[in-house]
Amino acid sequence: MKKYTIFFVCCLVSLIATATVSAQGFTGPGANPPPPPSGPGYNPPPPPPPGHNPPPPPPGGPGSYPPPPPVEGYTDRYGFTGPTQTVTVEQAKTYAHRTPVIVTGTIVQAIGGDLYMFRDSSGEIILRIGPREWYALGSNISPSDKIEISGELHRDQRDWQRAPEIHARYIRKV
Repeated sequence: MKKYTIFFVCCLVSLIATATVSAQGFTGPGANPPPPPSGPGYNPPPPPPPGHNPPPPPPGGPGSYPPPPPVEGYTDRYGFTGPTQTVTVEQAKTYAHRTPVIVTGTIVQAIGGDLYMFRDSSGEIILRIGPREWYALGSNISPSDKIEISGELHRDQRDWQRAPEIHARYIRKV
């Protein structure tokens, strides 16, 4: 019983100390900055000369910076942040998980749900087109239309023998 009483008293003292420090305005390490230097021998910096204007804040509000300039070889047509190029299905199958790809070909058949079989001159791959992408971009596509799909190559992380699939982000008739 005595050890529980000591434990309770220690917790109570800790709680009171925390409440006292919080009431004084301290909320964490470094929250109360030291006072500015002063005293004998301290010379404050001189004020800026008349007519001096500070640099304007960056556009977009405080703390934001303008976007970087475009770099040759990089495209933002599909929202990718790195170099992209149209590849064949066979090339796409060799890429790593979540690699952005652009493939051109035709949709051969609907497998079921949001899965479709996609074919180009080099082979076939499973294509996953979500309902939002299909209704916004692909609802007027027929099997005879040649299309360009941009998306990410997805692999099953637990089963590397399973065929990869492309998760479509954008669909465009060519």
